[in-house]
Amino acid sequence: MTLSRYFLKSICFSMLIFIFLSCDPQYNSIGYELLSNNELDSKKFLAPVYVSEEKIIDFQSNDLPIQQLGKLNHTFFGETTAQIVSQVSISSNPIFGLNSQLREDLESSNEIRLIQENEKIESVFLEIPFFSNNNDSDNDGVEDFFDTDPQNIESDSDSDGIADYIETQNLTNPLNPDTDGDGIDDLEDSDNSVLYPSENSVYRVDSIFGNRSASFDIKVFELKYFLNSLDPNNNFESKISYFSSQDFYQNGFVGESLHDARINLNLDEVRLNYRQDDTLTTDVDESEIIQNRFSPRLRIPLDTSFFQKKILDNEGTNELANQINFSEFLRGIIVKMENSSDYLYLMLDFNNALIRINYSFDRYNTNATEDDISDDFIFKDYSSFILNTNGVKINNINNSFKNNTISENDSESKIILKGGLGSRLRLKLFDKENSSSMIDSLRAKQWLINEANLVFYVDQKAIENWDNNEIADRIFLYNLEGSLPITDYFSDISLNSNSVNRNKSVYGGILEYDENNNPFRYKISLTDHIKELLISNDVKNVDLGVSITSNVQDFSFKKAIISGFTEEQYYPTSSILNPFGTILIGPNPSKESSDKKLELEIFYTDFTIK
Repeated sequence: MTLSRYFLKSICFSMLIFIFLSCDPQYNSIGYELLSNNELDSKKFLAPVYVSEEKIIDFQSNDLPIQQLGKLNHTFFGETTAQIVSQVSISSNPIFGLNSQLREDLESSNEIRLIQENEKIESVFLEIPFFSNNNDSDNDGVEDFFDTDPQNIESDSDSDGIADYIETQNLTNPLNPDTDGDGIDDLEDSDNSVLYPSENSVYRVDSIFGNRSASFDIKVFELKYFLNSLDPNNNFESKISYFSSQDFYQNGFVGESLHDARINLNLDEVRLNYRQDDTLTTDVDESEIIQNRFSPRLRIPLDTSFFQKKILDNEGTNELANQINFSEFLRGIIVKMENSSDYLYLMLDFNNALIRINYSFDRYNTNATEDDISDDFIFKDYSSFILNTNGVKINNINNSFKNNTISENDSESKIILKGGLGSRLRLKLFDKENSSSMIDSLRAKQWLINEANLVFYVDQKAIENWDNNEIADRIFLYNLEGSLPITDYFSDISLNSNSVNRNKSVYGGILEYDENNNPFRYKISLTDHIKELLISNDVKNVDLGVSITSNVQDFSFKKAIISGFTEEQYYPTSSILNPFGTILIGPNPSKESSDKKLELEIFYTDFTIK
C-alpha cells in the first residue's frame, strides 16, 4: 500500500516537470517585439474655430440673485444705468402692539386694562445690504483683507505684541493696539474695560464700482403697477418673465414719493442702540447700549406718514389679511439713484433687503399688583415690524453702447464680448457649415486625446486706454443648444475660497496677465468635450457659447432677446450680473497678431506602427 502511494506521487511529479519544460520560453520576447515596433508619439493639432458675435437686445431681469443700482461709465462700452423695482411682502393679519385691533375695540366693562394702543410710527427705513467679503483663512478673527498674514494664525495685524487670535479670544481689538483708548497699549493694559464687541466690526465691502466717495440722490417711490408672479398669457400656469427694458418709472406707474435726498455711502457696520433708558436700572443707561448690529447697507429713511396710513392704520383690515390682498393694496417700490457727483454702480443683496418700521404704542402696566388698579399706569413702549422683499424683483437696466462693429468685422480680426446688455459669442468647432468631414477624419485616426483648450488672447492694443477694473475677470463656455455648461465644467471640482470667482480653475476662463502685468489671455479646457466628440459617432458637434461671467458657480440661464433670432433665447444669469467686457483677438487676426490666432488646441498621442 505504501509502495503504490509512493509510485503514484513519482508519476505526478514527473508529469509536472514535463509540462513546465514544454512551455514556450520565448513569451517575453514576443511581447517586447510587439511594443518595440510601435512608438507613443505625442503631438499637437490645431483645429479651426469659427466665431460670430450676437448682440443681447434685452433679457429677463426678474428674480435675479443680485440687484444693480446706479450709473457706470466704461471707457469703451459707455454708460450703464440701473434701477430696482420690487414687491413688498407682509405676514398675514399682523398685530401691532400687544393686542389686535379687534380686541382693542371690544367694549366690555370686564376689560378695564384693555386700552387703545394708539400705535404711531417713529421711523421707517429701507435697508439694502451690501455684499461683504468676510473670509478669514487662518481663523484668527481678522478678515484676510485686513490681516497682515492671512495664512498665519500667529500674525499681529496691529503690531501691539499680541497675536490676532489671542486678542480675539480676549475680546480686545486685533486691529487696534489700544482697544479701550486709554493711552495704554493692550500688551501693557490690565484693564480693557471697553471691550472689542462695543466697537464696530470691520467689513470689507465689495461689488461697488466707481467712486465710493461720490454723493448722489437716492429716490424711492411707490409703485402703482401690479406685478403678477404668474403669466396671464399662459392661463397663470407658469411664472411670468419681466424684461430689463420694462421701465415702470418712465411709463408713469409712480405713486407717492417715499424718499428724495442726497447721501453718501456709509460702509461701516450699522449699530442700533436701545431707544430708551430703563428707569428701574439707575446704574446703567440702556439708551447707550447696542441693541442690534447689522452688516453695512444702504439705510434709507422713508416717509412715516405713508406707512402710518398704509400699514399701522390698517391693522385688522382685509388689505393686510394676506399677501394677495396686500400686493394689490401696496404694489411695491421703485428705487433710483440720480445726479451722482461721479460714477457709482452698486451690486446689492436685495434678496435680504427689508423695510423696518419702528413704532411706539401705549401700554398698560399693572405695576405688579394684579388685584389693585389704583397704582396702574400707561406708558409708551416701542416695537418694530418688518416688511420683506420676497416677491417679484426686477432690474431695469440701460446701456448706451451701440456695437455697430459686430456686423462689420464678422468677428474675424477681433471679438467684442460684453456682459449685461452686450454680446455673446457663438463658436463652431472644426467646420463652419456644420459639415462632419473633419470630425469623421479625426475619429478614424483613433487618437488618444490628452488635452484640448480654447485660448482667447486679449487684444492689448484695443484695451490700452481701459482702467484695470474695466476688463472682465472671467469668461464662461457652455453648450448653446442645451443651455448647459460643457462636460469639463461638471467634472472640475476644484475650489478656491480665498478669491472671488476662482472655483473650477481647471475648467478655466480666468483672465491671465503677462510679465508686464497686462491682461493677456483667457484659457478654457474642453478636453472631456472633445474626447466625447471624437470617440462617439453619436455625439453631435453642437455650437458653443461664450459669455462674461460674474460667478462661475452659477450656471442658471434667463430668457433673452438676441439679434438674429425671432424667438427668445437663453443667456447665462451670471452674464446679466456683469456689466464689464473684453476685446479678444479673433480667428483671422492682423499679421502682427498671427501667433495669437483663435484656434482649438488638441494635444494627443498617436500610436504609429513602425
